[in-house]
Amino acid sequence: MTDRVVAGVGASSNAPIDGIVDAILAVVGADRTLVSVATIDTKADVLAPVAAALGVSSTSWTAEQLNRVSVPNPSARVRRETGTASVAEAAATLGSGGGRVVTPKTNIGAVSIALACAVD
Repeated sequence: MTDRVVAGVGASSNAPIDGIVDAILAVVGADRTLVSVATIDTKADVLAPVAAALGVSSTSWTAEQLNRVSVPNPSARVRRETGTASVAEAAATLGSGGGRVVTPKTNIGAVSIALACAVD
């Protein structure tokens, strides 16, 4: 049985939609099933067309909500820019319903992707 995963997405403001889609697909791979994407609320408008292109739902979380999640790879730079030490890993965790991170933050160009197992 393949893992059902949620992709947490962090992206710089200049990341193109197709670049985000490609990054998600590269990290998810063929052995997992993507069920949703998640990000910080300030990027929700960017993630909506990504989710549509992938045929999945999207969720967004405030910096305060993301900041409450313990993550394996917090970033001081991300904290300075967004108000939370993690976007990708924390958003994947919250978007999955509290599932475990199965792929830590992976940077591909201007995009960071983390995967968490969806909790059914």
